[in-house]
Amino acid sequence: MTAGGNGRPLVRRAPSVVVVGAGVSGLCMAVKLKEAGVEDLTILEKAADLGGTWRENTYPGLVCDIPSRIYPSSLAPSPHWSRPYSPGPEIHGYLERVARKQRGRGRGRRVRALHGRQAEGGRGR
Repeated sequence: MTAGGNGRPLVRRAPSVVVVGAGVSGLCMAVKLKEAGVEDLTILEKAADLGGTWRENTYPGLVCDIPSRIYPSSLAPSPHWSRPYSPGPEIHGYLERVARKQRGRGRGRRVRALHGRQAEGGRGR
């Protein structure tokens, strides 16, 4: 098979993927990409820790607005919630456990924290 009629063989390479954000969606994307065979994956996160909304929001009374057992069900189903609508810190802890479990299975991904101008879309110094 040749590419573009230039006579050179088409070389198949594994894709390199960048996921922006290490919240629920970013972590779910990383798990699903790994399951699909993507090995070269980097997660970009503006903060020093994963968790997205569940890391950022810490106000009193913060809970999930849908039943916790179905909220991140495609990531790693868990029947072990303290309440039907779990508090934010519990969900953040769940995300940290899922990330540790994935790393323990040889699924560690590079997570880069972006700060300052890089996080705002500008170039770093």
